Formats: sequence, C-alpha cells, structure tokens
Amino acid sequence: MKSPLIRFAEDHYALGPEAAISGPFRLDNSPYMAEPAAALCDPATREVTLQIGAQMGKNLLAEMYIGYIIKEAPGNILVYCQTDDDAHDFAEDRVLKRVRPLPVLSELWPNTHAAKRK
Repeated sequence: MKSPLIRFAEDHYALGPEAAISGPFRLDNSPYMAEPAAALCDPATREVTLQIGAQMGKNLLAEMYIGYIIKEAPGNILVYCQTDDDAHDFAEDRVLKRVRPLPVLSELWPNTHAAKRK
C-alpha cells in the first residue's frame, strides 16, 4: 500500500529535464523512497533521517513532502540546512521554483512572495 505522500507525488509531481528520469514521478523508478515517504506520513514518527547516496532523491523527497503538507495537512515545516546560504538556495531554487508552481497548490499559495523577494 502506497503512503499518502507517494500517492500525492504520483498524482501531482513531475520531474524536470535535469532529472535522470524526467516526466511524472513514479515510485517504480525509485522504490527505496517508499519507506521514508511512509515514515514522513506516520504521525508517530517525529524525525526522519536519510543516509543514502548522492543524487538519490533526498531533495526530491523533501520537495514532494512540502507540497503534500501544504495541500493535505497544512502546518509548520522546518527544514534544516548546513548554512543560511544553503537554506536560501533550497527555498529559492527548490521550493519556489519546483513546488510552488504545482497546479494543485495554485489556490493555496499566494502569488505575492516571489514579487517581494526580487
């Protein structure tokens, strides 16, 4: 049984041309994401730590989870990064460019943040 996060990702998330496999997200292409995705949706789990190789989808999982939280379980989200610059880059290059434009979130995400940032 797929976690709610994986169902959300398969229904709404597409990978861009920079991904190894572009197009709609499919768990079949990265089955190792099933367990951390399920843990992220488990209310009894308070922290999820991943120890996987480079380019294996850690940022992708975070992006999908942020979109899922915004749509399905609105609340606070805390993302740790090594430096303030890394946090800024993640917010600007990942969340604002890849999560915010999802059609399923268009009515939930105000269109004012990006204009203020410029």
